Amino acid sequence: KLHRVSSLSLKHRLATVVYFSTIGLGFMWLEILLIIKSNMIMDAVTASVAVVVTAMLLGAGTSSWFFVGKKPAALPLTRLLIPIIFCILSLPIVFDKLFILSADWHWNLRGLLIFVTTYLSGLLLGVWLPNGLLQLKKSGAEALAWTWGINGFASVIGALTAPLLAMHGGLYLLSACAAMCYLLAGVIFARFRLAAQ
Repeated sequence: KLHRVSSLSLKHRLATVVYFSTIGLGFMWLEILLIIKSNMIMDAVTASVAVVVTAMLLGAGTSSWFFVGKKPAALPLTRLLIPIIFCILSLPIVFDKLFILSADWHWNLRGLLIFVTTYLSGLLLGVWLPNGLLQLKKSGAEALAWTWGINGFASVIGALTAPLLAMHGGLYLLSACAAMCYLLAGVIFARFRLAAQ
């Protein structure tokens, strides 16, 4: 039985579910957006997927590793919230400019340009998961496993819904939805403790 999970108040449980769901959805929606935009630049679906996924995971992993062991607090994420929202909303425009800029470039240079841009975006997103997990550290392994499941489920839903959002509302809607996810996650992180202390 998940004694530690069930011992959390309803407010804490709901905040935890929404927090880890929104960062899973937001990350995946942004990743799909970048894959679509990168395919326009590289004109190769497989290469675009490989470059974007690798760069996003390396960027997120780099910032996660850097922040591991930090004391969980609202301040680091609230400081990053505005740059993250700005970055997410501007990425469709940035990639349109990159498409024009790199039209005559060699294919490998276009791939490198996409990799660097995506890696920098991933750096801003990598702090959310470890900071949330650090807040839940005192709640036990059961709570941590529960949140990994929530985040994984939300990521799968994000991968399935991203093409639908892009087809029906365009990539700017997809970008706005991803930005709203991180905005909501930032508000939850700042106002609630995800776990009982």
